[in-house]
Amino acid sequence: MQSARTFNIHHAADLTGPVQASGKPVLYTHTLCPYAQRVFLALLYKAVPFELVQVELSNKPSWYRGVNPRGLVPAVVHEGKARTESLDLCRWIDGKFNLDASLVPTAPDANKQMESLLSSTPSIVSAGEQAMRRTECDADSSHARLPPVTCTQP
Repeated sequence: MQSARTFNIHHAADLTGPVQASGKPVLYTHTLCPYAQRVFLALLYKAVPFELVQVELSNKPSWYRGVNPRGLVPAVVHEGKARTESLDLCRWIDGKFNLDASLVPTAPDANKQMESLLSSTPSIVSAGEQAMRRTECDADSSHARLPPVTCTQP
């Protein structure tokens, strides 16, 4: 079964200011940002109609700092209020829209496990970023070498 698309795509570089969406949230995102992808997926799962604005992070329009003074994505503007921080946004989306489709498990043990996993995410991302920074470039090529990764299944 194919679901209907619930969002329109805009490119910040083509806009003269923030998108005005009557009653719909506006997600400011970048394709490669995993934090913004988290919010995008929450909106899709909850079937929230929204506007999506692609922000080129290396060339942000000057008006974007009015949406998020830090200049980061994701940001969601809804009913005149801008919100940031992906986990906070996911929790806000979960409590605000389509309450029949919860993003969190209802069983206490599963909810505790989810919260534990979410609280460890910054450490995991930080470790990944550090590993990538420690790469050495081969003198014969411009490709960075990543350390070997071993995956195990529980």
